[in-house]
Amino acid sequence: MELNVSVLMFCLIISSFLLFLTVYMMITLSDLESDYLNSRECASRLNLWVIPRIIMQVGQSVALLIGQNWTIFFISTPFTGILLYRRSKQKPGHSGLFDPTEIHNRAVLKYNLMECLGYMAYHLVSFFLYMYLMVGTLTGDSANPAKDVPW
Repeated sequence: MELNVSVLMFCLIISSFLLFLTVYMMITLSDLESDYLNSRECASRLNLWVIPRIIMQVGQSVALLIGQNWTIFFISTPFTGILLYRRSKQKPGHSGLFDPTEIHNRAVLKYNLMECLGYMAYHLVSFFLYMYLMVGTLTGDSANPAKDVPW
């Protein structure tokens, strides 16, 4: 039980960081779409957070694997795989995952906004799922059923 609570707490914290980072990326892309930022500044801001985002997402998946939360692990695997795939398919010579010469292209910008929106929904749902599972694990003591939540 202790390992599961620790894994869920770790995933909850990582999920909150990833949610914040995805909101930041969405705001930055929206600023580019509204011409508040130029493409070079937007790409440099977004590329700064690509590697930490991948590390946090992989760390969350590994923690779920260690905690043997198989269903949630299999749900998080495609999101981790997409990030790793996009990073591995990065064209040589580009300055990062977000290239300043292509990011202002309407189709690329729309794709990046939709991807951020999908990740935002995933991180929001996973944040509340981890919180629910952690509270359920902490309060679901079958040895002492009289110990209930005060509300």
